[in-house]
Amino acid sequence: MNTPDMILFHFFAGYFHQDWELDDPSWQDVVNRFVSDDGEEAAEQVREAVNRLLGEVESDVQLTKVLADLGCYYWAGSPAEMRVWLENLNAALQVH
Repeated sequence: MNTPDMILFHFFAGYFHQDWELDDPSWQDVVNRFVSDDGEEAAEQVREAVNRLLGEVESDVQLTKVLADLGCYYWAGSPAEMRVWLENLNAALQVH
């Protein structure tokens, strides 16, 4: 069984690693590749885990730290923008 933290680590460390921009030109392209590689079920698992994370971590600064601990090297520009980015990322995962 995959725990939400394992799911998020696989997603962020595997797809938004420090060289993610060498693999894809935009974060949207990263999402598309992830869904292509791992499938719709994995995308739904990531969405659920991100929703849980957004609900549990109220501080934008703490949320940014949690993402860094999960291996996420994407930077939206500020901690508040990271929260908005996660919401947009979830919407992009749902489109698939």
